[in-house]
Amino acid sequence: MRGIVSAKRFMWIFALVGAVLAQARPANGQDSGQPENQKMDIDKIGVLLQQLQSQIKDLHAEVHALKAQQQSAKADSDELRKRLDEANARNPSEPADANSGCF
Repeated sequence: MRGIVSAKRFMWIFALVGAVLAQARPANGQDSGQPENQKMDIDKIGVLLQQLQSQIKDLHAEVHALKAQQQSAKADSDELRKRLDEANARNPSEPADANSGCF
């Protein structure tokens, strides 16, 4: 669930950066001789890019943690499966399915 929220946050920031970049470029026919405004736009873009980089680092760390958690859960599941198989091998007279003995 946190991964979905982080991905949405990342996409929102990415869209924001795209919007800022689109506004920073003057449209055809407009006077582009506004160096002070362009400097502010470039500064804003720099700040947004740093925020985006920070978000990406956070997402990478979260993905890494989720992969580690997934591997741990798989190892636990494999161990439980092994114990179940061993228990079933020791008691072959009991039905494998709990519902198979009920009619």
